[in-house]
Formats: sequence, structure tokens, C-alpha cells
Amino acid sequence: MRSLIQKYVEFKVKSELDEMTGLFNKTTTINLITDTLSKHPNEHHALLVVDIDNFKAINDVFGHTVGDHTISIVSNVITSQFSGTDIVGRIGGDEFVIFIRNVVSKKEVYEKTTALVNIISEKKNLSIPDNVTISIGLVFSDGSETEYPMLFAKADEALYASKHSGKSCYSEYGVGLSESEVFSNTALVYTNSRNVLSMLEFACEPRCNVIQIGSVIEMAGMFTEDNKISSIYIDISDEKDNGSEILDKVDSLPIQDISVVVICREGCMEQIRLAAGCDFTSDILYSPLETATLKRRIAAHIKAADNKQE
Repeated sequence: MRSLIQKYVEFKVKSELDEMTGLFNKTTTINLITDTLSKHPNEHHALLVVDIDNFKAINDVFGHTVGDHTISIVSNVITSQFSGTDIVGRIGGDEFVIFIRNVVSKKEVYEKTTALVNIISEKKNLSIPDNVTISIGLVFSDGSETEYPMLFAKADEALYASKHSGKSCYSEYGVGLSESEVFSNTALVYTNSRNVLSMLEFACEPRCNVIQIGSVIEMAGMFTEDNKISSIYIDISDEKDNGSEILDKVDSLPIQDISVVVICREGCMEQIRLAAGCDFTSDILYSPLETATLKRRIAAHIKAADNKQE
């Protein structure tokens, strides 16, 4: 009987945990938070939704083994920052939830959340890729959220704000973003290659928003006051006409103060000649892209765009 009870307990514990990270799995996380909300509606709680930035790009560039390792490292950091009384779970591939019950000090939650973002950003003694960061959505309960979906929806909206404000930060639901928190740079990418897009997403600075566009008309629509375009990447490496049509159309856009980078197929002299012959071309990159070189060049493109805007 003791053996059966022990096996039952072990099975029950195992069924509640995420196999990769050892955190609570999605079902257990939701059940525990729902139970707390229903039993303690008068307490003030905090819910954090944590998402690894550009995780798809990490998998595409380094492979799923490094992606899984990154998830494990991030989960360990989260566990180290939040106590055993908090509910910490993995609810998706690269998404986590932290539930802090009976919050006494909002300031303490802010400090812990900031520390979590900074630890991942600085990567001191962490064996994860250089560009791995996290974004967090934070919400404090006000007593009206008696069910998990209501509270999660608000935290998820705050997470979206963090992504829109440049990633590697946290946002609180219902608290507006300051002007300094919005994207300082936006990079437009014209490409049909998933690999090129993933490489650019991974290599861009954390505060640079990468947007894929499918046509020059779509690109033209991005030139608004809300979008501070710092650079445009035009991938002609797979274009049937070597990029002559798309380059001609780009020439008609208001791109005087914007770094325009043309990505050519390595060794294709016709593409290189066309790119070099355009007055708007600031730089030429060669496909297949290389991560370290790309990161250095992108930093230079953003710096050059900032200097022009000043």
C-alpha cells in the first residue's frame, strides 16, 4: 500500500510539471491561479506574462537544441527571482506566467520585474545567445478579476505594449508608455526568405522593430509619424530580374535620411552592379547572411540613421 501511495504521489507531481523546465505546466498553472482568485478575491495579486523575444529567430538561426536550452536557462532565472509562494508556470513554447499572491508592495514587484529583464539582457554567466531578451506584461488585480482568463487578457495586452515599445522591457496594464519607451527605430524588410527575415530579427538591436513588407506600396504606407524608419533592407537575392523592378520602385520613396541596405546573392555580379548603381544604397550585404557580421553592420546602420535624423 505504501508503495502504491508513493507511486501515486510521484505520478501526480509529474503530471503537474512541465517536463523540460520543472515549472508548473499550463493546466496546473491555470488551476492554481483560478483557485487563488476565487478563494482570496479581496487580496491584491500580480500576474506577469513573460515571453522570450524573437524566439522563432533563435530556433531558425541556432537550431531547436539551442532554443530548448534557452527556455531552460530563462526558466531557471525566473525561478531564482521569485519565491516558493509564487506560482510560476510555462504556458507555451517560450511563454511563462508568474502569479504573485497578496502583493503588499507594488514597488517590490517593479524591482523584481526589472531585475528579471536586466539579468536576461546582461547575460552574466548565462550560456544563451547574445540577442536573447524577454518582454513582460504586468497587471495588478483590482478584485474584479475572479477568473484567470480575465486577468491574463490584461497582462497579455501589457505584454503586447512591451513588444511594441522595443522589447527587453516590461509594461503595466493601464499605465501609458512614455515617449522615450516607444520604438526609437523601425527596420522595414522586403524579402521572401524566412531565413533572411529571421537573421535580421535576431541581429537587430533590441529596440529596433523589424517589420516584413511584401511590396513597395506596403512600404510607402509605413512612412508615418508613428513609425521612425531607421533602415530598409531589400533582399533581391532570389528576384527573377535580379531586383531591377523593386529597386526602381524604391527610388520613388521619401528615403533621403534612411539607410537602405540591399541584400544580394553572393557572387552575383548583376545584382551587385544594380545595387551599387542606386543612389539610395547605403550598404550591400551578401546572402547567405552571417550573424556576427550582420549584427555589427546593423548597429552601424541604426547609428547612421540617428545621426541623419539629428
